[in-house]
Amino acid sequence: MSNWVYNTLLMEGIEKMPYYTDGGQFDLNKVMPMPEDLNIITAPEVAIAVYLLNKKMEEDEIASLPYWKRGLLAQYVGTYDPDDNKERLVPTQAGRAVIKGASTCSQEELDQLYEDGERCVCNIVKYGYPSGYEWKKYFWGTLWTSDTRIMPGKILFDTKGRPPLHVVHKMSIQNPGKTVTINWSDEGRTAGTAVFKDGKCIDYKEGFIDENLEFVETKT
Repeated sequence: MSNWVYNTLLMEGIEKMPYYTDGGQFDLNKVMPMPEDLNIITAPEVAIAVYLLNKKMEEDEIASLPYWKRGLLAQYVGTYDPDDNKERLVPTQAGRAVIKGASTCSQEELDQLYEDGERCVCNIVKYGYPSGYEWKKYFWGTLWTSDTRIMPGKILFDTKGRPPLHVVHKMSIQNPGKTVTINWSDEGRTAGTAVFKDGKCIDYKEGFIDENLEFVETKT
């Protein structure tokens, strides 16, 4: 399980910025909005398997995709159908096992899985990710924030796994001329600091906290 990361974000006037929910939580989506199409709760591998058992993407459609997007689709399904010796997207053996496990679903639930699977495939083609889970991990570096405390010139908040460095970089672009600094530490005693200004990282340090609670730098 990923560690909790404890973040301190410093920027002049940050307490007045429109980066918070009505409840006062630091909202990464207000800094770097996720495309609404990616707002899918269903597990992509389940939905995509259901969709592709009913509707196959043909050879010419696959050929028109960039190589990296074909590679992403291949994480969920195979790209060769032995039944008719053609290249097309079909569920892998693991995908068929998922379908077997979903056999207890009602028809309404299966219809929803089919619809979500179609959206996931379209999202991979359009955005490179099937759902918000994968997109957030790449673009935000984490899935959510919690326990926000807002103070003059700084906010404290927690994230899961990693600090949201891409989001802080984006904030430095949105606030030209201002220095944006994030300091973090986690439950595993990893710690670091990153400083951004006008879209550029001007300082970065990462290391760990030793038994004397002193910072020991390992990356710059």
